[in-house]
Amino acid sequence: SRRKHIVYTVRTELAAGGPWVVPRRFSHFEWLRLTLERRYLGLLIPPLPPKDFLGSTTANRSFFSRRGGGSDDGGDDGDD
Repeated sequence: SRRKHIVYTVRTELAAGGPWVVPRRFSHFEWLRLTLERRYLGLLIPPLPPKDFLGSTTANRSFFSRRGGGSDDGGDDGDD
């Protein structure tokens, strides 16, 4: 069976102007953190919040309303 997953929208402004917007899943942030830990040995890389926290609808609404964004597209590819 396929499971729903949350897709986070990451937005940034490019120096050349205009926004850059990409969709990311929790597993992408896990990969990034692991890559940073391996590349920058000895540098403190903060831990990710628990996956169940980010996956909680109530926690997401509260967290992202304070942070000013966030997205759950309700996608369903079962990849997590």
